[in-house]
Amino acid sequence: MAVFISVTAMFDALPLSLINLLLAAERWAADLLRPHAGQTAALQLGGLSLRFTVTESGMLHAASKDAPADLSLSIAADVLTQLFDGPEALRQAAHIEGNARFAESVGLLLQHLRPDLAGHFAPLIGDVAAHRLGQTAASLSRHTLKAGQSLAGSALDALRAPGATLVGKHEMNAFSNRLEELLTRLQKLEKRLP
Repeated sequence: MAVFISVTAMFDALPLSLINLLLAAERWAADLLRPHAGQTAALQLGGLSLRFTVTESGMLHAASKDAPADLSLSIAADVLTQLFDGPEALRQAAHIEGNARFAESVGLLLQHLRPDLAGHFAPLIGDVAAHRLGQTAASLSRHTLKAGQSLAGSALDALRAPGATLVGKHEMNAFSNRLEELLTRLQKLEKRLP
Protein backbone atom coordinates (compact mmCIF):
# COMPACT_ATOMS: atom_id res chain seq x y z
CA MET A 1 0.00 0.00 0.00
CA ALA A 2 2.87 2.39 0.78
CA VAL A 3 4.21 1.86 -2.75
CA PHE A 4 0.82 2.82 -4.23
CA ILE A 5 0.66 5.96 -2.11
CA SER A 6 4.18 7.02 -3.10
CA VAL A 7 3.44 6.39 -6.80
CA THR A 8 0.20 8.38 -6.49
CA ALA A 9 2.06 11.20 -4.74
CA MET A 10 4.68 11.13 -7.50
CA PHE A 11 2.03 11.54 -10.23
CA ASP A 12 0.35 14.31 -8.22
CA ALA A 13 3.67 16.17 -7.96
CA LEU A 14 4.67 15.67 -11.62
CA PRO A 15 2.64 18.54 -13.16
CA LEU A 16 3.96 21.05 -10.60
CA SER A 17 7.51 19.79 -11.16
CA LEU A 18 7.16 20.32 -14.90
CA ILE A 19 5.70 23.80 -14.42
CA ASN A 20 8.54 24.65 -12.01
CA LEU A 21 11.07 23.53 -14.65
CA LEU A 22 9.47 25.95 -17.10
CA LEU A 23 9.47 28.74 -14.51
CA ALA A 24 13.14 28.11 -13.67
CA ALA A 25 14.08 28.20 -17.37
CA GLU A 26 12.29 31.51 -17.88
CA ARG A 27 13.43 33.96 -15.22
CA TRP A 28 10.77 36.53 -16.20
CA ALA A 29 8.05 33.98 -15.37
CA ALA A 30 9.30 33.35 -11.82
CA ASP A 31 9.74 37.12 -11.37
CA LEU A 32 6.14 37.59 -12.47
CA LEU A 33 4.89 35.19 -9.77
CA ARG A 34 7.20 36.33 -6.96
CA PRO A 35 4.93 39.22 -5.81
CA HIS A 36 2.16 36.64 -5.28
CA ALA A 37 4.16 34.60 -2.75
CA GLY A 38 1.85 32.90 -0.27
CA GLN A 39 -1.18 33.02 -2.57
CA THR A 40 -2.89 29.78 -3.54
CA ALA A 41 -4.45 28.84 -6.86
CA ALA A 42 -6.77 25.98 -7.79
CA LEU A 43 -6.27 24.67 -11.33
CA GLN A 44 -8.78 22.39 -13.05
CA LEU A 45 -7.38 21.20 -16.37
CA GLY A 46 -9.78 18.67 -17.80
CA GLY A 47 -9.72 15.83 -15.29
CA LEU A 48 -6.53 17.06 -13.63
CA SER A 49 -6.98 19.04 -10.45
CA LEU A 50 -4.06 20.93 -8.89
CA ARG A 51 -3.86 23.27 -5.93
CA PHE A 52 -0.61 25.15 -5.47
CA THR A 53 0.90 28.03 -3.52
CA VAL A 54 3.47 30.46 -4.91
CA THR A 55 6.75 30.45 -2.97
CA GLU A 56 9.05 33.41 -2.24
CA SER A 57 11.25 32.36 -5.18
CA GLY A 58 8.32 32.45 -7.64
CA MET A 59 8.10 28.66 -7.87
CA LEU A 60 5.03 26.55 -7.10
CA HIS A 61 4.50 24.31 -4.09
CA ALA A 62 1.66 21.80 -3.71
CA ALA A 63 -1.10 23.09 -1.43
CA SER A 64 -3.52 20.98 0.56
CA LYS A 65 -6.90 20.31 -1.02
CA ASP A 66 -8.51 22.25 1.85
CA ALA A 67 -6.42 25.41 1.39
CA PRO A 68 -8.63 28.33 0.34
CA ALA A 69 -7.83 29.48 -3.18
CA ASP A 70 -7.13 33.12 -4.00
CA LEU A 71 -7.54 32.21 -7.66
CA SER A 72 -9.40 29.52 -9.53
CA LEU A 73 -8.46 28.56 -13.07
CA SER A 74 -10.35 26.02 -15.17
CA ILE A 75 -9.75 24.80 -18.70
CA ALA A 76 -12.17 22.33 -20.29
CA ALA A 77 -10.83 18.96 -21.42
CA ASP A 78 -11.98 19.45 -25.01
CA VAL A 79 -9.69 22.48 -25.33
CA LEU A 80 -6.56 20.51 -24.44
CA THR A 81 -6.08 19.50 -28.08
CA GLN A 82 -5.69 23.19 -28.91
CA LEU A 83 -2.75 23.71 -26.52
CA PHE A 84 -0.28 23.63 -29.39
CA ASP A 85 -2.39 25.85 -31.67
CA GLY A 86 -1.03 28.89 -29.90
CA PRO A 87 -1.44 30.89 -26.72
CA GLU A 88 -4.58 32.71 -27.86
CA ALA A 89 -6.64 29.50 -28.02
CA LEU A 90 -5.56 28.56 -24.50
CA ARG A 91 -6.12 32.05 -23.08
CA GLN A 92 -9.63 32.22 -24.55
CA ALA A 93 -10.51 28.77 -23.21
CA ALA A 94 -9.33 29.49 -19.67
CA HIS A 95 -11.85 30.61 -17.07
CA ILE A 96 -10.12 32.59 -14.32
CA GLU A 97 -11.72 33.90 -11.11
CA GLY A 98 -10.30 35.49 -7.99
CA ASN A 99 -7.59 37.99 -7.12
CA ALA A 100 -7.28 40.30 -10.15
CA ARG A 101 -3.50 40.86 -10.02
CA PHE A 102 -2.78 37.18 -9.45
CA ALA A 103 -5.18 36.34 -12.32
CA GLU A 104 -3.42 38.81 -14.61
CA SER A 105 -0.02 37.24 -13.85
CA VAL A 106 -1.32 33.71 -14.42
CA GLY A 107 -3.01 34.87 -17.63
CA LEU A 108 0.32 36.26 -18.89
CA LEU A 109 1.99 32.95 -18.08
CA LEU A 110 -0.71 31.05 -20.00
CA GLN A 111 -0.23 33.35 -22.94
CA HIS A 112 3.58 33.37 -23.11
CA LEU A 113 5.13 30.47 -21.18
CA ARG A 114 5.82 27.50 -23.48
CA PRO A 115 8.20 24.58 -23.17
CA ASP A 116 11.16 24.88 -25.51
CA LEU A 117 12.29 21.31 -26.13
CA ALA A 118 14.40 22.39 -29.07
CA GLY A 119 16.21 24.95 -26.94
CA HIS A 120 16.90 22.45 -24.17
CA PHE A 121 18.16 19.69 -26.47
CA ALA A 122 20.00 21.77 -29.10
CA PRO A 123 23.32 21.80 -27.19
CA LEU A 124 23.13 18.02 -26.84
CA ILE A 125 21.93 16.85 -30.28
CA GLY A 126 22.25 19.87 -32.58
CA ASP A 127 19.80 22.50 -33.81
CA VAL A 128 18.16 20.56 -36.64
CA ALA A 129 17.60 17.37 -34.62
CA ALA A 130 16.34 19.38 -31.65
CA HIS A 131 13.89 21.27 -33.88
CA ARG A 132 12.57 17.99 -35.30
CA LEU A 133 12.32 16.55 -31.79
CA GLY A 134 10.23 19.55 -30.72
CA GLN A 135 7.91 19.16 -33.72
CA THR A 136 7.55 15.43 -33.09
CA ALA A 137 6.79 15.96 -29.40
CA ALA A 138 4.12 18.58 -30.21
CA SER A 139 2.54 16.29 -32.81
CA LEU A 140 2.64 13.31 -30.44
CA SER A 141 1.06 15.37 -27.67
CA ARG A 142 -1.76 16.51 -29.97
CA HIS A 143 -2.47 12.99 -31.15
CA THR A 144 -2.28 11.57 -27.61
CA LEU A 145 -4.76 14.15 -26.32
CA LYS A 146 -7.14 13.50 -29.24
CA ALA A 147 -6.88 9.75 -28.73
CA GLY A 148 -7.53 10.15 -25.00
CA GLN A 149 -10.60 12.28 -25.68
CA SER A 150 -11.84 9.76 -28.22
CA LEU A 151 -11.33 6.89 -25.79
CA ALA A 152 -13.09 8.77 -23.00
CA GLY A 153 -15.99 9.60 -25.33
CA SER A 154 -16.29 5.96 -26.40
CA ALA A 155 -16.26 4.81 -22.78
CA LEU A 156 -19.01 7.28 -21.88
CA ASP A 157 -21.07 6.21 -24.90
CA ALA A 158 -20.73 2.57 -23.83
CA LEU A 159 -21.82 3.41 -20.29
CA ARG A 160 -24.78 5.42 -21.57
CA ALA A 161 -25.92 2.62 -23.90
CA PRO A 162 -29.23 0.88 -23.15
CA GLY A 163 -28.79 -1.57 -20.32
CA ALA A 164 -25.67 0.17 -18.98
CA THR A 165 -25.85 2.12 -15.77
CA LEU A 166 -23.99 5.32 -15.12
CA VAL A 167 -24.87 7.13 -11.93
CA GLY A 168 -23.43 10.48 -10.98
CA LYS A 169 -22.21 11.42 -7.51
CA HIS A 170 -25.26 13.59 -6.78
CA GLU A 171 -27.71 10.87 -7.80
CA MET A 172 -25.84 8.32 -5.71
CA ASN A 173 -25.83 10.64 -2.68
CA ALA A 174 -29.56 11.32 -3.11
CA PHE A 175 -30.24 7.58 -3.32
CA SER A 176 -28.10 6.94 -0.25
CA ASN A 177 -29.91 9.68 1.72
CA ARG A 178 -33.30 8.30 0.69
CA LEU A 179 -32.22 4.79 1.71
CA GLU A 180 -31.08 6.04 5.13
CA GLU A 181 -34.41 7.81 5.56
CA LEU A 182 -36.30 4.60 4.72
CA LEU A 183 -34.16 2.59 7.14
CA THR A 184 -34.86 5.10 9.92
CA ARG A 185 -38.60 4.87 9.25
CA LEU A 186 -38.41 1.08 9.24
CA GLN A 187 -36.64 1.07 12.61
CA LYS A 188 -39.31 3.38 14.06
CA LEU A 189 -42.02 1.11 12.71
CA GLU A 190 -40.35 -1.98 14.20
CA LYS A 191 -40.31 -0.30 17.64
CA ARG A 192 -44.08 0.23 17.47
CA LEU A 193 -44.80 -3.42 16.75
CA PRO A 194 -45.45 -5.65 19.81
